[in-house]
Amino acid sequence: MFNHPAFSLEQDENRTIVGIVESIIYANDAISILKLSLGDESIKAVITRLITPDLPRLGEIWELFGADEVHPKYGDQFVAQECFRQHPVGKLIVNYIHYHTPGIGVFKARQLWTKFGQNLYWLLDKGDIDPLTDKKLGKIPTDIAYLLIDKWHKNKVETEVVRFFQKNGLTTSLAIFALQFFGVTTIEKIIDNPYRLLAFTNFPLVDKQAITFFGVALHDPRRMSAAVSAAIYKAYDAGNTAILKKDLIQSIRSLTQFSKQDAQLVIEQALLDRTIVISDEFTYQGFGHALMERFIAQKIANLLSHVITGELTGTIYKFKPELLAQFEQMNNITLTNQQKQAVETAITHRFSIIDGGKGVGKTTCLSVLHYLLSNTASVFQVALSRDAVKRISMATHKEASSISSFLFRISEERLPAHSKLVVYDAHTIDLPTMIRLMRAIPDSGSIVLLGDSRQLPPIGPGLIFHALCMSPIIPTITLTQLHCFDASSSIPIVADSIRLERIPCVSDFDKTCPEDKQVGLCHISIPSEDIAKITVSFRHFILKWGDIQIIAPTVSLCDDINIRIHDSYRKDNVGNVKALVKCTKSIGLDDVIVCKDNLDYKGLSSGSLGKVIQVFDSPIAQSLPSGEIELCYALAEFDGHIVKLSAADFKKIKLGYCIPCNSAQGSEFDRVIIAMPASTILDNSWVYTAITCAKIQAFIIGDIKVFYENCTTPPKAFKRCIGFSQTLRETFNG
Repeated sequence: MFNHPAFSLEQDENRTIVGIVESIIYANDAISILKLSLGDESIKAVITRLITPDLPRLGEIWELFGADEVHPKYGDQFVAQECFRQHPVGKLIVNYIHYHTPGIGVFKARQLWTKFGQNLYWLLDKGDIDPLTDKKLGKIPTDIAYLLIDKWHKNKVETEVVRFFQKNGLTTSLAIFALQFFGVTTIEKIIDNPYRLLAFTNFPLVDKQAITFFGVALHDPRRMSAAVSAAIYKAYDAGNTAILKKDLIQSIRSLTQFSKQDAQLVIEQALLDRTIVISDEFTYQGFGHALMERFIAQKIANLLSHVITGELTGTIYKFKPELLAQFEQMNNITLTNQQKQAVETAITHRFSIIDGGKGVGKTTCLSVLHYLLSNTASVFQVALSRDAVKRISMATHKEASSISSFLFRISEERLPAHSKLVVYDAHTIDLPTMIRLMRAIPDSGSIVLLGDSRQLPPIGPGLIFHALCMSPIIPTITLTQLHCFDASSSIPIVADSIRLERIPCVSDFDKTCPEDKQVGLCHISIPSEDIAKITVSFRHFILKWGDIQIIAPTVSLCDDINIRIHDSYRKDNVGNVKALVKCTKSIGLDDVIVCKDNLDYKGLSSGSLGKVIQVFDSPIAQSLPSGEIELCYALAEFDGHIVKLSAADFKKIKLGYCIPCNSAQGSEFDRVIIAMPASTILDNSWVYTAITCAKIQAFIIGDIKVFYENCTTPPKAFKRCIGFSQTLRETFNG
């Protein structure tokens, strides 16, 4: 008997029932109370997570074993002791068809059952569309009949896989991931090697089930190979593309409980199997990771094997100083020698880098580059964040794209020959993304990377831009001369000091100072426990000073601040409670939101900030490019772009009043509030990146000592273990 208020002490004899989930009366992380349709009747069923890793969802068929009871408070209910997902049987097919096939209502589903009876199962299994569409029999439109058969077959396979996973102690969500990858061979693949599930979950979970349910021995070759892969990918998930030998041994021992000697034998076998390769004397790489870095290094070597020296012939360009002078005269500016050298390098080399901090004129170099190549080459410019895209587009008066939308577009239409690709904020690009960008460049093309090697590294694995900047092989120009600032305490000056690991000029915040005099870097001393509360209050105080964004080091602090601000906006000016989005009760009307991941088909990328401008009373249907229908729950505005958002979209969206630094990276705001408690996440690059997000003023909320310490602490990014530097040397020396 379960110890929960939903259960009584009086139960009848056990029985088995099969029904479709009509509605979910109540659900939390531990229990689900359902309305289950058995065909001719409906009952209330109680299921706990103690008997299934995944609770039932609306429209699914479930087989329950348990007993009926009469609860003194909740009345008649069925308490399940065991449960399994099922494929429809008997008259349950009526409700199943209604739930899973748009265009077929309950009445039409009943007509099909009346007309065909049990033969309806045979027709769907066979995929026989003729009787279903016959005007005297099924009377279903052809497109809906095909949809019904497709849904039926997918559900049948999915149900078999889910039941197999449940019986082997694995979750439904894991079954769905595996099914999407392995298809109809999922069960066969997992029986052959349960460790194939490492593509979707962690080693301890798979290892436990492999030993318990699949009889895998401790020294089974499959287990040993999986342990090496798990160790490599654990390092990869932490941003590393390589791993030190001592760390690999320790990781394998931690996962398997092997001795040091056994772990070394496992590594030797992995080398023979090419699961891993030697990067250098003390470092290993996953075979796939080594191939990725080698591809980039070889592509760069191929590009640099042809130095551009003459007039335009194929991919050959000539730097023309007279055009440069013409640009200066037209725009009434004087370029620094560094900028001129950067532009010349970008034009005369098929691969080059322009590195530099805030205010050194990287965007100006980009404008000059466009001007000098305007009549000779197709130039495509991309950036990771939408804010950076907008900024470079306005500066150059040329079209720019987010990297995600650019890659999506060229997947259908390749770049023209001789194109030059310019990647802005290239320090944010991880290894997989760099692979895709390098593949996009035609053999006759060229690429320029502009970035800041002192900013936060990519969220994903690798350190490509940073490693390239430190390589003497690569044509790199580092801009150091500041040329756009208004006062000695301006943000570029402050950022430059931090970039050099020096303590910048900081003043205490003076609330009596007028808004037009509020510039540079200010500090508000606050105990760590009060940072969230004071940050919210301070945001309200300066809200009318322009575009304000809060940045914090941890997700938990971001969530705390976001919830506080959301709660403070729950009522409008006349006291009415604002509507919440029905598919997510944490976001409502007028809330600021941020994308946690790319929403390519909506034109949104990770870090895109927007605002909910309308909440629908009931969902509104919208057609997707794929032809599928989605239900949308709200309208949001992202930088002037109006987007309808579905429940699937909201899974990738959260409140955006306060965001992590890597989400703000590449964006600029008038003023930035930096909530800064002591945290292991902080270092020089974190502080520097946060400061560079401000155009006018930045505020440090917290202990000034924490700020000072991290200004002078070398970036942790430089400690990432990568194989790219070694691969680059070997490629060019070879």
